[in-house]
Amino acid sequence: VDASRQLAIRPPEVTVVDSTGAGDAFAGALAAAFASDAPIEHALRVAVDAGARAVGHRGAQP
Repeated sequence: VDASRQLAIRPPEVTVVDSTGAGDAFAGALAAAFASDAPIEHALRVAVDAGARAVGHRGAQP
């Protein structure tokens, strides 16, 4: 999280179908969480979950 502290977040177990859009889902969820003033740990958990869920579908999801 900063130079003196790190945070490792384990993603939920999912069946990977396609990685298309996973990074976009992660970044979008992280940005939305930051925009709502979520604490960094919560924002990262939301982003990791969104990225993990994105790989369970073929192609990018709207």
